[in-house]
Amino acid sequence: MKSKIFCGIIGAASLLTSQSLFASIIGTGSLYITAPGYPPDQAGPYLISSLTSSTGPNPGSSFATFCLGTQINYYPGNTYSYEISDTVQPAGSAPGGVGPPGFVTWGTAWLYSQYRAGLLGDGASNDPLNDALQDAIWHLQGQSLSDVTFSPNLTDYNNFLNAAAAAAAAAHVSDTTDANGAFGVYALNMLSGGTYVQPQLVMLPVPETTTIIAGALLLLPLGSSMLRILRRQRI
Repeated sequence: MKSKIFCGIIGAASLLTSQSLFASIIGTGSLYITAPGYPPDQAGPYLISSLTSSTGPNPGSSFATFCLGTQINYYPGNTYSYEISDTVQPAGSAPGGVGPPGFVTWGTAWLYSQYRAGLLGDGASNDPLNDALQDAIWHLQGQSLSDVTFSPNLTDYNNFLNAAAAAAAAAHVSDTTDANGAFGVYALNMLSGGTYVQPQLVMLPVPETTTIIAGALLLLPLGSSMLRILRRQRI
């Protein structure tokens, strides 16, 4: 019998699949997802493998990801179909939906792009540092932490949020505005039998040229202060 991850409290799966009709879907396919550290840890990173693209760009056959909601359930160790979109599904209020803002925020996109570049976190382990990164993503996505089981390091959590805010300020945007595909990061909305379950993060392999330039330029004025923020404090 497979365990069930809720990324928060136990709740009914959303049936709001019709919302996808109003979202811009840029890719579809299937994937297999596992959850290292569960139980008891309910935070990412989760591991995507055996991803097969049906339409749109292929984000890669395997990669680590983080979830966007906290009150949505899914079963790790299962195969799901997926849709890639900037709109996060399932829509609607929790439990059963991700609630506002309903899109991947700029700060979330930046943090995940830095993680995928190997600049944040400890790879694919579920430890206090990666839990702090998941916590920061949930904060930027406006998610409740009610009944979530994980162990974030609060210093790292604050450092991640400060780094995202500094990067956003350098780019003259808010860290909570719609990312609109910045850094190639989108929502990886998973479905089981046509019903949306826990949404994850995905980064497409070739972001638009303007996004790459913008990402490079925004890091320049941050200098050594940003590097100090990103560096994990080890005792």
